[in-house]
Amino acid sequence: MAEQNKRNEDFLDYETRFNQDTVALKKLKITEIHSEQLQGKTTIRLEIDSFTIWLTGRENLTKIDRGWNGEIIEDLSEIKQEN
Repeated sequence: MAEQNKRNEDFLDYETRFNQDTVALKKLKITEIHSEQLQGKTTIRLEIDSFTIWLTGRENLTKIDRGWNGEIIEDLSEIKQEN
């Protein structure tokens, strides 16, 4: 199980993956969603092949979620003090 999690983390490390010379993407979709309930809150959803990255920002905080097949993997989530 730990080995599978490590392989998933390596695959979801998009910075390393996209620093390669050649990248063949099957799917790339970027969606921006503005919250109707909270002013200034925006989510950008990046679908890259079979994994998804959600960037949710409000004021000076950004929550970064990563997931596989549209499902968030909580262990890979993080919050940054920037927007």
